[in-house]
Amino acid sequence: MGFSLVRILVLEDDLNLLEIFSDYLSGIGFHVTPLSEGAQFVPTVLQSSFDLLICDLILPGFNFAKEINAIEKLKKPPGIIIMSGDFDEATKFVGQYRVLAKPFELDTMKKTIHEALSRREQLL
Repeated sequence: MGFSLVRILVLEDDLNLLEIFSDYLSGIGFHVTPLSEGAQFVPTVLQSSFDLLICDLILPGFNFAKEINAIEKLKKPPGIIIMSGDFDEATKFVGQYRVLAKPFELDTMKKTIHEALSRREQLL
């Protein structure tokens, strides 16, 4: 799968980080949809077809476990990467999803994306 065909939704409430991540991923060829509001997450995912979701774990008014449950029921659920600066909270999801511990290097993000996309292809 070529990068230009890969659709990624990035959910991050820190607008500076959202811009950095979106610009970086777009710059290396991914089709990126940036999102800063947790309340828009499920409707946006259900309205579009994404290959990968990169989600900040802790957002105001956003319950990751609850919201992701609706996404996993899709016929072809997207791959999921969690970003978090809260190590204790993030470890609850290790093994189930790829986890990026903030702060991280953009090269680490790229490597994690490749791993998540490869895993998704194997599962579909």
